[in-house]
Amino acid sequence: MARLRADWRATTALLGTAVFGKLLGCAALYMVLTGLAIHLGLATTLLIYTLTIMAALVGPLPGGIGVADASLGALLIANGVSAPAAAGAVIAFRLLDLWIPLLVGAAAGAHHWRDEPASGRDGRPRHPVARTRAGARLRLRHHLVPRSAMGT
Repeated sequence: MARLRADWRATTALLGTAVFGKLLGCAALYMVLTGLAIHLGLATTLLIYTLTIMAALVGPLPGGIGVADASLGALLIANGVSAPAAAGAVIAFRLLDLWIPLLVGAAAGAHHWRDEPASGRDGRPRHPVARTRAGARLRLRHHLVPRSAMGT
């Protein structure tokens, strides 16, 4: 937070990225609705998207799972969309907005961790927590004690 207060460029970049991401999400919802022949208008779609995000913040699960889905469906039905069309729109939008990016990110993370060598050039593990043969977690000594105290 201190960096954001001190560096207006970092703050502007962070805010710009966040706003752009939400506008992309709204555009995705609008395209899903248009693709399903649901014509609500851009202003109504923006309002529905904003209210869905607000409802998702209240939910206990990450990504507003369940709460965002129910609120999006209810808001679409309240705006005159039939229940089957609203359910299709919710499923299609949540696939694009949450599940596909989550799966792509999980695959990228798994690929990154699989390909990263377990140790650096000096032979020490790169990560502060390593697993013993028994599978118990073991905090490594050189991460707990400053290097100057270890004599290296």
